[in-house]
Amino acid sequence: MQKKQYETIIIGGGISGLSCAKTLHEKRRDFLLLTENIGGRVQTSADGRVNYGAYYVGKDYLHALSFVRRGRRLKRNGVHFHHNEQAYRLASSKLFKHPLQTLRFLWILARFRTKYNWLKKSTLAQSQKQAIESDSQLHKLYLQPATEFIMENGLEDIAHDYLEELLHSTCFSSFDETTAFGLLQFSLPIIVPIYEFQFDQESILPFKSQIIMGSAVKIQHSKGIQTVTTKDGKRYHSQNLVIALPIHRTKKLIHLPNIKKPITAHMTHVSGVLKVCNKGQEELFGTTSNILAIARQQNETYIFYSKNCVKLQDYFEKYHIIAHKFWNPAFNTNGNVLIECKQGDGLYLIGDYNICGLEDSCIT
Repeated sequence: MQKKQYETIIIGGGISGLSCAKTLHEKRRDFLLLTENIGGRVQTSADGRVNYGAYYVGKDYLHALSFVRRGRRLKRNGVHFHHNEQAYRLASSKLFKHPLQTLRFLWILARFRTKYNWLKKSTLAQSQKQAIESDSQLHKLYLQPATEFIMENGLEDIAHDYLEELLHSTCFSSFDETTAFGLLQFSLPIIVPIYEFQFDQESILPFKSQIIMGSAVKIQHSKGIQTVTTKDGKRYHSQNLVIALPIHRTKKLIHLPNIKKPITAHMTHVSGVLKVCNKGQEELFGTTSNILAIARQQNETYIFYSKNCVKLQDYFEKYHIIAHKFWNPAFNTNGNVLIECKQGDGLYLIGDYNICGLEDSCIT
């Protein structure tokens, strides 16, 4: 018979929920992980070789590597940038037209990386909100619009030629929609090596017996006890409740006055002969394009990310759709809302509600 009372219940089996479960298991604590699926937005093709959601891990990731196996390195010289009708590599004449801006941005990015690594270490012992607010520079970046940051630092030209495409293709946003923190975070692959990855199914084996499949539809708190009701009417009780769901799902379970704005995107996995935009390993597009990015896979298939559905015949001589997914939302990254992890009365929120990324989700 399934146990009903626990010290801690975790709702959500994405990377943050799994990381929490792993830590509690290692500490020999009593817990239950309730989830609709394993991996959350780490979703793959049927053979597990192509990622449909989260796409890369960084060289300096540590905690996320407990659940994934690092694969092919995504090389900088394999990236093509597309702005209007122009296509060019990172090391093109456009880059060398603005050497001072380039050097200034690389210096800013290197300083941000140091601060960002400090932040990740700090959030092992305190919430993201507490850590960000304790550092005046990071807090300013978190609140500052990206457009203001670009003008303040005189980065208009390289922002137009490179950063716009990088931001648009990775977090599906424009400068007007995101913050200076988001811009710098998603620009880190310029100086930090990144890799494709595969989810490691064996990583959950140590605590697999403490996972049950189900969907939470209601939570209640009374006299120090959290009660979770599932879609099939079952109830589970705990002293502590950790919600590790995407923030738009969390908002349906508890009151959150403000959250970051959602971003939607279409993902189409295609096999075929690409007749345009076929020079690079990754093709990154600016904000005037419906296409966000095209990524060539090792098996010579392609991942299309787009704002709306695309006419694939415009891009392929012949093609076959392997899979399509409408991410609604893909994530909530736009805005400068800062949410506290510790909600009180034994309730905690973990995941990418403040900072988007596998490593940050693991740490929260």
